Amino acid sequence: MPEWIEVLLKSLTDRLAMAILFLSLILLALMVLLPSTVAGAWAKNHWLWVFFAGTGSLCYLPTQFILNKLSDWQTERKGGSQLRKLTKQEKLILASYLESDCRAIRWNGADPVLLALVDGGILYCPTPRDSVGYQHFNIRDWALAYLKEHPDLIRK
Repeated sequence: MPEWIEVLLKSLTDRLAMAILFLSLILLALMVLLPSTVAGAWAKNHWLWVFFAGTGSLCYLPTQFILNKLSDWQTERKGGSQLRKLTKQEKLILASYLESDCRAIRWNGADPVLLALVDGGILYCPTPRDSVGYQHFNIRDWALAYLKEHPDLIRK
């Protein structure tokens, strides 16, 4: 499925869930406060549908937030174990980020140690190589935070 369709569906489903939640709340309020109106009578006759639509929307809305937090937690947990198993060359490279206190450093893009750190998800390359063969390698936020908390991992 193309990415734009996924983005469109995601943004529409969030808005649709929010609209259903608000509509359910309005119908429930009408059912309680103004039961003699047409909308109040309809909501009273179909209260189970209104209740389940509102409850379903209320349950759906935080799922993306929860899934993102779970994914971040798993990445940090997996990354923490990766950072405990670094080679000597990888430690030297990552120490440069801590010593210079920056997120991006320009390195030779053909260095296999750097490429291993990219494959491991610790570094990433936001830009292509320049004409000399160098490119910027950025350290992931979780990796930088973890290394700042545990500097002994790269000083061994």
